[in-house]
Amino acid sequence: MVEIWKLALAGSGSYERLTRFTNHEGYGASNPVVSDDGRTMAFQLFVEGGGYGNGRGLFLYDLTAAAQAR
Repeated sequence: MVEIWKLALAGSGSYERLTRFTNHEGYGASNPVVSDDGRTMAFQLFVEGGGYGNGRGLFLYDLTAAAQAR
């Protein structure tokens, strides 16, 4: 199943899981796109067995708020 992870590109090998849809069987998150200003990310809900192009919802993730909550 698919999830979205934030990966450091500086060679540190660090990573962070951003979505947790796979905690629910048959679901996932896919096709992330980060805004030009780096503040938000749009992604779709994946539902297993839905075939190609099976996006079931569009979500916005506030990257700035998530960073402040850590």
